[in-house]
Order: sequence, then C-alpha cells, then structure tokens
Amino acid sequence: DEIVPTYNPRRGLGPADGIVSSVEDLAGYDVALDRNQFLKPTSEEEMWTAAKANDGSTLPYGLGWFVQDYQGVRLIWHNGYLPDLYSSLILKVPAKHLTLILLANSDALSSPFALTKTGDISRSAFACDFLNRFVLNEKAGCGAIANNAIDQWLQGRIERSRKEIKVDGKTLAALAG
Repeated sequence: DEIVPTYNPRRGLGPADGIVSSVEDLAGYDVALDRNQFLKPTSEEEMWTAAKANDGSTLPYGLGWFVQDYQGVRLIWHNGYLPDLYSSLILKVPAKHLTLILLANSDALSSPFALTKTGDISRSAFACDFLNRFVLNEKAGCGAIANNAIDQWLQGRIERSRKEIKVDGKTLAALAG
C-alpha cells in the first residue's frame, strides 16, 4: 500500500471528497453490504427505499443511495463526482446479485449524464450498456440520450481546452495538446 498525493481544491476530508479508494476496496465493501456485515437486512431495506417528499410524491433517493426501477428490475446506485477531476459509479442489481463498480480519473462517469439531477441511471452510457448486456441480456444500444450526453460532454471538453495564441498580433484558436 502506498499513499499517493492528489490534487483536491477543497482540501479536507469529507464524505463527498478526500477519501481515496480502489475498485478492490469497493468490491470488498459491496460484498460486506451483501452479507449484511454493516446493517441488518431491515435497515438495509430502509436505506434502499425511495423517500417521500412533503407533497407525497416519491423521490429517486433513499438514505444515501438512489433507487430506481429499470424495465422491471430494481436498481440501487450511487455516484461520485468532482468536476474536471474524478468520478465514480456503483450500481447494484440485488435480484441478480450483480454490482458494477467504476472509478475514473476524470468526471466522465457522471458529468455527461446529469445523473444526480435526473435520478436516472439509464442516462449513463456505461450503466445502460451494463444493464443491457448483463441484466437484460439484450444487445440493444443505449439510445440517443446517452449518446447525446457523451457528444455534449466531449464538445464541452474541446471548448474548455481551447487556448488563444497570438502570432504577429493576430489571435489564433488552438486546441491544447
């Protein structure tokens, strides 16, 4: 094990940032969840039950986890996101005993798909492909929403990476390499 310094603009330790993990660590955490080593099954069920708003409508969030039905399959998921730096995705499919764990050294797992704004994991091209291939056993594509989200994210990356370069008093736009 090694401590690797990393850039974090917020500094400090908190649930949203400052904790560094690996896929192996999270896989162990997932196994412990499935074996009820942290919580009783009744507490876990409460954690993974969608909350109700004051007006009685169902929210897409339980206690720390998003909960969602996707084509008749119950999904439990959570994502992490630090703009322009890191992102993560954990997607559990309890009925199939499957979990997808993704970590990235970019915000590409979350940023293109507006996951926390919509509460809809099927907007993620990564999650959609996993669900189609391993849960629904379909080879269908993930649809226009995910593809459009990726295109928009890439376009935003290109726009943010543009630099102005002056040559003989004239401004030229160039992409950062």
